[in-house]
Amino acid sequence: MANLLTRYGIVPDMSKRYSISFVDDFLDCSYRSFLKRFVKIYEEDIDLPRTFGTGCHKGLRRINKAMKEGREYCKDCKFDCKLSSPNKAAAMARTVEECKVKQILLEEFYTEMDSDFERKIIEKGVAKGKPVSDIITDLENHKRYALNGMCSALFQKQPIGEVLLTEQSVFGKIGEFDMIGVIDLVLGIKGKSLVLDYKTAASAPTSAFPLRQLAVYVHLLEQLGFPVNGVGALYMLKKDPPTKPRKNSKPFKQTELMFLSVDKNRSACENAIKELNEDIISVHDSILNGCFLRNRGSMYCPCSAAEYCNSTAKLEKYIAGNPPQNKPEDR
Repeated sequence: MANLLTRYGIVPDMSKRYSISFVDDFLDCSYRSFLKRFVKIYEEDIDLPRTFGTGCHKGLRRINKAMKEGREYCKDCKFDCKLSSPNKAAAMARTVEECKVKQILLEEFYTEMDSDFERKIIEKGVAKGKPVSDIITDLENHKRYALNGMCSALFQKQPIGEVLLTEQSVFGKIGEFDMIGVIDLVLGIKGKSLVLDYKTAASAPTSAFPLRQLAVYVHLLEQLGFPVNGVGALYMLKKDPPTKPRKNSKPFKQTELMFLSVDKNRSACENAIKELNEDIISVHDSILNGCFLRNRGSMYCPCSAAEYCNSTAKLEKYIAGNPPQNKPEDR
């Protein structure tokens, strides 16, 4: 099989750190990784779900960072539903005008979903034949989901504890390979630590617990001498409560928290790391040999680089105009 990196004059940096997202993306479709991460095909990809998720993360990060630094935006609020209070869930009933935390969440969210982004989303949708009214409705829905999801995550599902880390990059090794992980939140609760990862989803999670990703965080933190007792995935769901709840239906939930005790599942975490190490060896060897395969069965196929996947002539023309030399791959 031809070495695609040699063919196009790309010299990979084999000393770069690996991330779980890079490895899993490569395993899903290594040719997509080749196009986007090695050839560096960057097209403006106006993506509502990704921007929505980034905006929610920014809002939560700012609040958690303030708590870590001993600042509490609602310290002087007249209501007793402060974030450090056992009564914090009552803040769900406060209006945005009454709640400084809600104001901060929206302020950060709108740094991502700003007017320029909305304009581009509308233009993209119109180009695909969507009515403007439908696009605007979708955008308004996402703004509502964002506020409700961030508030529910903070006020209802996130445990009260000391913020030890937030949006923290951690480094370590898996086997012989250097790794990097970005951790959303670590809380100290009654002498124990809990790692939380924020996620956004269209509906309640039905798949297995994201052990592979969270096991990496446990592994890296413990290499640094930071013991982890539990891990959780906190999902913010993009949905509204039903207008007419069905009889005997389950109560509406804006957020879902999936939790796993590391203390009770140590062997499962260790097996996940062992399997990941084997996967990284495979990915490393594929890069070393310039071997990248198309996965037409991927749930992300076709991706935004599909035109270059389907046409070698287009790919070669792109590379001729955008030489990949001195463009380190993104891992």
